[in-house]
Amino acid sequence: MTPPDLYLWPAGSTTECPEGASVPQDDCLEAALLLIENSDYFQPRYNKVSSLNVNDWNHTPCGCFLWNDSSTSNYDYWIDFDTSTTGCVAGILGHSICTVPPPSRRVLRNT
Repeated sequence: MTPPDLYLWPAGSTTECPEGASVPQDDCLEAALLLIENSDYFQPRYNKVSSLNVNDWNHTPCGCFLWNDSSTSNYDYWIDFDTSTTGCVAGILGHSICTVPPPSRRVLRNT
């Protein structure tokens, strides 16, 4: 898996990756670390061990995502994988990691 194959979606933009674009649980930690390494927003956690948290949450996006830890001011995060297949939430702190880019946010105008 290389960074061009991975995309960090904006927080709150999706409840889960589009069909066929999810990062498998076995690849989630590596995918997240690759994106963090190339990110201007999230920074590597030099003072903490980066690990994958796996759970069946009811307040997060399904699948692989970065959770922005808003309790700190240094853009800290958790690398998570939600095993749920229903009840996914596009919360304002969950950045889904997908293998396709997010849709364009272009504004269409009539001229």
